[in-house]
Parts: sequence; structure tokens; C-alpha cells
Amino acid sequence: MKKFLEDLKNELTKQHMLEKDINEIIADHEEMIQNAMLEGLSEEEMKKRFGDPVNLAKELASFSTHEAEPFNIPEGYLAWKNFSTLSSELKIKISLVAEDISVVHSQDEQIHVHYSGKGDISKYTCTYEDNELVIEAPKMSGFIFMKSKNDDIQLILEIPKSLVITNFQINIVSGDLYYANLNANTLTLSTTSGDVTMLNAIITTSKWNTVSGDLMITDVKLENLNSSQVSGDMHMKKVYVGKEMKLNTVSGDIRIEDSLCQDCALHSVSGDITGMEFYPSRVSLKSVSGDITIKNKNHTDIEIVSKSTLTGDIHIQL
Repeated sequence: MKKFLEDLKNELTKQHMLEKDINEIIADHEEMIQNAMLEGLSEEEMKKRFGDPVNLAKELASFSTHEAEPFNIPEGYLAWKNFSTLSSELKIKISLVAEDISVVHSQDEQIHVHYSGKGDISKYTCTYEDNELVIEAPKMSGFIFMKSKNDDIQLILEIPKSLVITNFQINIVSGDLYYANLNANTLTLSTTSGDVTMLNAIITTSKWNTVSGDLMITDVKLENLNSSQVSGDMHMKKVYVGKEMKLNTVSGDIRIEDSLCQDCALHSVSGDITGMEFYPSRVSLKSVSGDITIKNKNHTDIEIVSKSTLTGDIHIQL
């Protein structure tokens, strides 16, 4: 497989990718080849698993990091908090109820928090201590739907791109999350009745638990992903998962487009899962009544580790 790595590196260079991205990709594939050798795969079997270097380079190039477009603060937002960073690392903990929040990169080396709405911002918590940023909504009594429209608050959090987000925990009920152009080592996301939009992000390990809200994930690179959704739908496009991806859905649908993955486990109760130009190396498929379909134009061998269904259909068209 030495020639495969050399050809892949040459093809990635032709795609005008950054040198650091090429080195990371080659290192990842060296590790995957070593693992395949430990599994006892022959040279021919490994060639089938990893595919053609030309096509692989084209796919990987679409996940190459690119300069993020500046995020402009919309009219009507007011500055709430500014913090000078004390370290190159940052932990974030966000807990909100009925508030929307956008988390984006700042244009300088400070943390900025902006807000809009008629709610009383003084009731909210926003602190930065020991390299940890905490944003929390006021404690509420009674039901969420009793909250008055006059209490509406929308937030924008700006984080310097130079900071390494080591741990990001976010819990939102009845609010939407927009997350763009930021990297994180660990991202833990829990939402109920809120939509999630994630763009142009690099995350090492991520765990998502969602109820009722929809997820739109585009141009995102991860090492490991574990996602569990109840009734909302998820659309993933141009997502690269270097190691393991587990997607579980109860009744929500999942659509995966133009994406790559090493190990993939898809589990559905009644929701449908569709992969279009989705190239995992290995898949485990399980369904109760939902359909699971993978359709690809380019022929690449996909190892089916296991598959089972009661009344749903499982169909892989290569």
C-alpha cells in the first residue's frame, strides 16, 4: 500500500489542498492501513476497501479547510459581555430555555456576547473564570410555554479562532442553535424542540441527543460521532468522519449526501435513512420498520458487518 499512499498524496496536491491537511490525511490512512493489516486483509482486499486514489482525493478535497466568511452582527443586537482570553484553551457550558443562540468566530482575540429581545438580560448568567465560559438562562418555574413573548432573548457568542475549545457542552430547550466556523475537541449537544445548523466545523468527538428538532450539518469534519434523535430529521452533507459514526433514530428521517466515513452504524425504528454518494468502509445496519438505502455512482466496496430488519427494507446499490 506504499504506492497507494504516494498516489493519494500526489492527487491531494493536485487538488491544491493545504500541506497540513494533506499530512493529516496521509497519517490517518497510514493508521487505517496498519489496522487493516492487523485484521489480516490481503493487498487486494485493502485496495478494494480504500478505493481509487484519484476519486478519494476528489472527495477528501471537498472537506479541506477554507477561510470562513465573516459573521456580521445583525441590526438590533447589543453588546452584553466582553472577555479577554487568559489561555489558549477554553471550556464552554451553555444551558438555555426558549432562547436562540449563534456560536461563531470573532474578528479579534476577545470573547464577545451580544443579545437582542425584550427580556431582562440581567437575569441571565454569563461568566468567564478558570478558562471556562458559562452562559445560563434564569431558572424557570412552571411550564416553558407560559413564558411571555416579552421575555424573548436571542444570543450571539463570538469565540476567537485561535482558542482551542477543549470541551463544549450545550443544552437547549425550545431554542435554535447556529454553530459555524469553529473547531472543538469535544462537543456534547442536547436539544429539545429546537433546530440545529452546523457549518464548516472540525470536531474530534461529538455526541448529539435531539428531540423534535431538525439538524442541518454541512462541511463538517469529525473523528467520532454518536447521534441519537427521536422525531426530528437530520440532513448531513459533505461530512467526513475519520473513525466511527453511530446514527440512531426513532421516527425521524436521516439523509446523508457526499460524505465519507470509516466505520458506520445506522439504527432506525421507523424513520428512513438514505445515503446518496455516501462512502463508508464498513456498515452495520439495523431497522424495525424504517427503510435504509445507500445509492452511489462510484463503485466502492462497502463491507456489510451486519444487517437486520423486521418490516423495513435495506437496499445498497453500488
